[in-house]
Amino acid sequence: MEGKADHQTIVYEEFEPYCKWDHNEDRDTIEIHLKEFKKDQLKVQISNWAILKIFGERQSNASMKSKFYKEIPVPSNVYDKHAIQAKFTSGCLSITLPKQKTLVLELNKCTSPDELKIDQSPKCVFQLAKATMAAATATGVAAGAVAVLVPCVVYMCKSAICQFVD
Repeated sequence: MEGKADHQTIVYEEFEPYCKWDHNEDRDTIEIHLKEFKKDQLKVQISNWAILKIFGERQSNASMKSKFYKEIPVPSNVYDKHAIQAKFTSGCLSITLPKQKTLVLELNKCTSPDELKIDQSPKCVFQLAKATMAAATATGVAAGAVAVLVPCVVYMCKSAICQFVD
């Protein structure tokens, strides 16, 4: 007498977990509530195309599994994708998305326009051009437009400095 193999079909139940975003000046955090999941049942990955992929799967009972899948775009001009961190504690997956440090012209507290100081060193001009290129690339602006825009911005900054120095 031959033994019959048990061939049970596994049914997958897909669900959308509760997510809560917390937006701060230097980082965004997403909390995903997954009370019945364990750490080894979850995966968080970032693709080469700057997509954060979050998925999990767990056995609900003998013939059913629960699973979810989320994709979140992580624009490289907004977030530092190499510094993203994930932590799972007490049924809550917390993913921290640090924001890029942007080029900001620092204006000293001044009482007159003569005291305005702008760094015009080659390093500052290069950083300004680099930040402009990153912003233009992210928004899909053609490289030709960027090639025209960067010298214009540098010229305007130098013109503003010359007016205050005279």
